[in-house]
Amino acid sequence: MRHLWALAVVACAQQRPATPAQKAAPSLTYPGEKHLRHVRQLTFGGNNAEGYFDPTGEKIVFQSDWSEINPQGCDQIFMLELRDNPPRYRRISTGKGRTTCSYFLRDGRIVYASTHGVADSCPRPPRLQGRYTWPLYEYDLYVYDPRTDSLTAFLPHKGYDAEATLSPDGRYLIFTSQRGGRLGPVAV
Repeated sequence: MRHLWALAVVACAQQRPATPAQKAAPSLTYPGEKHLRHVRQLTFGGNNAEGYFDPTGEKIVFQSDWSEINPQGCDQIFMLELRDNPPRYRRISTGKGRTTCSYFLRDGRIVYASTHGVADSCPRPPRLQGRYTWPLYEYDLYVYDPRTDSLTAFLPHKGYDAEATLSPDGRYLIFTSQRGGRLGPVAV
């Protein structure tokens, strides 16, 4: 593998002169780290997940419930240009419903799943204590075009459609769906 990319709440970026706040911030790498350099924290609160690079490596897309950028209360999709320091967060989802699983397509558009087609409010979280559960909300897939600021439903269908990703050659989109009465992968 030519490059190792890691993103949870940090990303590798070009080295720039440190701001006073960055100089005072603790290091994000462990002593003895040999694989990661120029680590920069991109988010500073809330739950931020599923960050993916665009094909150029200059932008990321991720979901967040961080109240500083998302007062709505449940996950929404944000795009961030890595050259912006400090980060400027651009919400690209509608601000309604719950969103998940955003991913850049080869042409720069972004596919993600949202419940906003069913309800503007956040769906009720599951009530299981002591273990992680992924609820199968009524998500539909949407394609957002940042060039035109337009959003289009992609193969709408009742039930769960989410977790979309693109094949390495860009020919297929695969996602998880309840189509056909069971949960499983669908490729288009």
